[in-house]
Order: sequence, then C-alpha cells, then structure tokens
Amino acid sequence: MEFRRGEATVMDLDQVTDDGAVVDVSVIIPAYNEANFIAATVASVTRFIPRDFRREIIVVDHGSADDTVELARSAGADVIEFPDAPTIAALRNRGIARSSGRILVFLDADTTLTEDWSRTVPQVIRNLDADPLQLTGAKRSVPDSTSPMARFWFAPKASDPRPTHLGGGHIITTRTLCDTINGFPEGMETGEDFRFCLNAKRAGAVINAVPSLRAVHNGLPSTLSQFFKRETWHGRGDWTSLQTAFSTKVAVLTLIFIALHLALLGSLFLLPELSSVTAVLIMAIVGMCVLASLIKYRKSNWAHVLCNTFMYYVYFAARAVAFFTVMAGSRVRKHQRS
Repeated sequence: MEFRRGEATVMDLDQVTDDGAVVDVSVIIPAYNEANFIAATVASVTRFIPRDFRREIIVVDHGSADDTVELARSAGADVIEFPDAPTIAALRNRGIARSSGRILVFLDADTTLTEDWSRTVPQVIRNLDADPLQLTGAKRSVPDSTSPMARFWFAPKASDPRPTHLGGGHIITTRTLCDTINGFPEGMETGEDFRFCLNAKRAGAVINAVPSLRAVHNGLPSTLSQFFKRETWHGRGDWTSLQTAFSTKVAVLTLIFIALHLALLGSLFLLPELSSVTAVLIMAIVGMCVLASLIKYRKSNWAHVLCNTFMYYVYFAARAVAFFTVMAGSRVRKHQRS
C-alpha cells in the first residue's frame, strides 16, 4: 500500500534509513515561526524515544521567517520546507509522505516529551502493532510555569482518560490507519485533528488515550487576549462546511450563543420597555456558560467551575468571531502562536 500526497510517495512498512535500518517510529512536527520552542521539542524526542526503537524526526516548515529551520536541523531533525502548504493538515500529510516508520507520532512544535512518556510508549507501540486501527496519545499537560488562567482551563483536561478526540499536538497511531483514512483533511484551516479522529472512528478505529504518556504543552496562552486569539483561530475549522458545523457540539453551541446575543441586542434597542425579556436573555447566556463549565469541570472544585464560567464566555465569544470572519470570506493560511 502507498500513501500519496502532493509530490511525495512512501511505501508502507518497507522504507529504510540511509544506513539500511528499518525505521520504527516517525515523529512529524509542523512548524511556523517556532524558534522559541522547536529546539527543545526535537531534543525531547531524541532523548525520550527509547533506544530500542529506530526513529526519525521530520519537521515540516511553513515558511518561517525566524530561525525555526536552522534550529530544527541543528537539533537533529530532517526539515522539509513547504511554504506554500494550504493548511496545517497539508503540512502533516507532507510529513506522512516523507516518513518511513510504521508508527507515526504527531506533535506540535511547542510540545516536549517526558520520562513518563518514555516509560509508557514501548507498551503503547506493542499495542498498536497488535491492533493498528487505534489512535492513542493523550491530552497534553500544563507546565508548572504557566499562568493561573491556563492552569484552570487546560490542566483538568490533561488527565481525561476517555476524550472524544485527541488534539494534533500529541497523537500516536499507525501508518496503516493513516493510509486507511488518507491522512488529515487538507481542506480545513484548523480542526483537522478533530476530523482526523472522526474519520478514524468511522473507519473502525478506536481512541485509546493513555494519560501516562505525559507530553507538556509549552505554548499555552498566558493572557485573555492570547486565549481569545487562539480560540478564534481554532474556531475557524468548525465552519468549513455544513457537515463540520453540525457535527460538533461547540459549533452548535456557538450558534446558540450568537442567537442569544442578537436577541439581547434586539430587546435592548427595539423593546427597551420589556426589561423582563432582557433579563431572561442575560440569564440564558450566563446559564449557558455555567452549564458548560459544570459539565466540563464537574470533577474539579468550585473555583475551577466559577473561573471557567467566565472563560466559557470568552471562549464562545471567540468562536463567534471565528464564525463571522469565515462568513465574511477571510482566510488565514498561516497561524503564528501568540
């Protein structure tokens, strides 16, 4: 079987390194202006993939204007320069096409592996060899140095043993599965990882998250402004098509959030004398954020729930902005981390 994408063609399982050794694990890292993180990410891969496994590290660069390419190469990665890639999904697929391992590890450029990851991954690889139709990996951990805001929002998600999908920042799977679903959907600006997981499940694969595969997400937003920009970017993928819009709960909730605000504006300007209507709409908006926080953070303490009620308002507001910018026809081909 062959995986074909763009100009590259890679034979399934039969590729070898220049010295004739079969590669076990291919690590694929898309990057754009990641000079702050890429060297540490590549170094962590070199350090923490057990020596029992032959590995290769492939960084697919999106036309960085900083030292990303030089730093990645100096750290030991094979760098593909692909400045004209239409989407991040295309970067990931180019990496798949260039790779030669039977096990594929997808990392973001701001993600570092750990000792826990190194101890856990041999059994994970054995499980994937026994059953190739699996997606594994884990939600990424929050670094100790991150902001309280980021810890409240992201940290509780890191230990989720049964997530509905895995983020592209840390997915481990097989070449067999990637061939089966033809890689990542290149038509999506973002959200390609969610669709990748959905396509995998439709092909009969299962998601087996392993929280002990601890990988650290170093590039988390530390301010509300950075968080808002991040979610505006991520939200764009929800509106790729009607199918994507109505296949995610977040997109549906965003539409409800928009509708409630439009109704609130209408009540304020058109029916100012009906203060009860305005009060009900405000309560509905607040209630929506409270309910979302209760459902998502029900295993956390009340401080998390209260803080994230506010964060959910910012989250849905950013997703609403994403909706309007997509509807206006704007397109963001390259996204730089805040």
